[in-house]
Amino acid sequence: MTGNQKLPLIIEILEKLVSINTVSDNSNLPFIDFVRSYLEKNNIQSKIYYNREGDKANLLASVGPATGRGIILSAHTDVVPVKDQSWSSDPFKLSQREDRFYARGTADMKCFIAVALAYLPILSASPLLRPVHLALTFDEELGCLGVPLLIDEMKKQLDPGQTVIVGEPTNMKVADVHNGAQSFETVIQGLEAHSSKPHLGCSAIFVAAKLVNFLNSLAGDLKQDVSLCKELYPPFSSINVGSIEGGTASNIIPGKCRFSWGVRSIPESDESAVPSSFGKLASGLEREMKKIDEHCSIKTERLGRIPALNRQKNNNSRDLCLELLDDNSFIAIPFGTEGGYFQKAGYSTVICGPGSIEQAHKPNEFISLSQVIKCSEFFMRLVNKVLN
Repeated sequence: MTGNQKLPLIIEILEKLVSINTVSDNSNLPFIDFVRSYLEKNNIQSKIYYNREGDKANLLASVGPATGRGIILSAHTDVVPVKDQSWSSDPFKLSQREDRFYARGTADMKCFIAVALAYLPILSASPLLRPVHLALTFDEELGCLGVPLLIDEMKKQLDPGQTVIVGEPTNMKVADVHNGAQSFETVIQGLEAHSSKPHLGCSAIFVAAKLVNFLNSLAGDLKQDVSLCKELYPPFSSINVGSIEGGTASNIIPGKCRFSWGVRSIPESDESAVPSSFGKLASGLEREMKKIDEHCSIKTERLGRIPALNRQKNNNSRDLCLELLDDNSFIAIPFGTEGGYFQKAGYSTVICGPGSIEQAHKPNEFISLSQVIKCSEFFMRLVNKVLN
């Protein structure tokens, strides 16, 4: 069997997966239901773990021995929105043009799931040396909200020492380090007044401007803290203010302003440093605001957190993937994944999947035929590796 022989089935599954609109605002249950039904038809049992609201779920399926140090194939089910993006074809219908397959989620990261589903029946019907697990999560694009819940369940059910392969797009290169990320929203409650009487009000926008300018200054300072990992680019932590809104009219001192911001931290840095410095400034500004009116406030909420993936000297997952790819090189990636959570939970973890992150989150997202085949060949070698 070659990677090409499984191609028709992989494309058939991928076509179905991308047709299910799993933009993070939507429920992923239709996607989970399809995967569970597909697995059941192939005599593979899976367990579903719902979120508190019951409208989204994680899935964990296992084949092979009931115990032992297995291999976890990890992927998220949600995708980013297509609103206001200019697509040349229906983003939720697989479209092939030359040697590329276009649709939302092809690269990030439903192709990896499609390949895994194509090969799981072979694994299930074979005598395996070690178990293989499929772990699917919800709301990765909103800050990895689902994976901590799934890891809690995995700790109860699976033996320690599992090997994790997160199938995010790396062009089928093995990545063993990436930045961490945190996202925040800050809301400033000031005091409205007529703009001719500035002493009677407290401008929420002026306060927000001080905080944003402080973040900009911190971003400049972070450029001096260069990573020891030479493959990371940029080699320093970064800060971004993504949106800001507030105020009513030019003649009204604005009573409210909010802005979203985030930090991407290089692995060896202190991820609490920026939020802590920001918090100290915000506390000082809030005290001054309350002298004007006790109801004034500055509140910051952390919306999401992605731990960094640190390079480790001994990494069984990295060694396994390099062997399967017949490669001896590994890379660093600048974007965050669920891999940091798995590593913090004690699992040997790498990122390795088909497609390019340069195609993710963009209109006309695609995955190339060559990447699909390369991923299929990777799984074929994985099957042979875990057979008795």
